[in-house]
Amino acid sequence: MNHRLALAVALSAALASPLALAQVQPGPVPAAAMPLEQLRVAYLSCERAPERTRADARTYAHCASVGYELLERGFEGDIERLLDWRRSELAKGAAGQRLSAAGQP
Repeated sequence: MNHRLALAVALSAALASPLALAQVQPGPVPAAAMPLEQLRVAYLSCERAPERTRADARTYAHCASVGYELLERGFEGDIERLLDWRRSELAKGAAGQRLSAAGQP
């Protein structure tokens, strides 16, 4: 009987640890729940993420979800409009980085 109790306690602790960790470190907000402006910011962040670090599968899944939501809600499913906006935003960011590197605000 003591072995069963010890096993039950060990299993409970093992199962509770990931749940407690998930509560302390929540995952990203689901893309479907994001306001449109937050989707835009998240999409651009996803675009720049590979420049900073390697992403894991969870991050790739989140970024794919963000991209889909933005395409549907922000651009009515028109991929060309999304890509035009993306190019424009990335160009603005690159221009800002060049000005910052040159010491201009």
